[in-house]
Amino acid sequence: MHVIWKRPDGFIGAKPSDYYVFAIGDTCNIWLHRTNNDWYPLQISGGWSEADMTQKINNLVNLLPKSDSEFISFLEKMYNDSPPESLDAFYEGLDSWFKDLKMALKGDKWEQEILQLVIDELEGRVKSLRDPLGNKIGI
Repeated sequence: MHVIWKRPDGFIGAKPSDYYVFAIGDTCNIWLHRTNNDWYPLQISGGWSEADMTQKINNLVNLLPKSDSEFISFLEKMYNDSPPESLDAFYEGLDSWFKDLKMALKGDKWEQEILQLVIDELEGRVKSLRDPLGNKIGI
């Protein structure tokens, strides 16, 4: 499996107005597509479920600038779509997935650094919403 960053200049037919910039930490910005939340800004390749994982990571990345309630709603949908499990098991699975993604970063050094920061940001946001998610799903 490989995780790559799809740079905005490589998106065929794209215009600058199709994107907006979101700050990741204090050190970098990432361009997010205004409408293509399933297939942009990252791509996962080389695995049997690459399309599903690409959509999952991109939907999460595109939720970073959104409100906690929007993020929790997406996590709730992910939880409900997963096999019956506890919230602990759900979070352990996400944590393991994030670790696997970080081990599969591809690109130039600066691209890998951006990818690392994005996944770190996702991890922090997902962890910070554990209790509110548990309250929403009644656990």
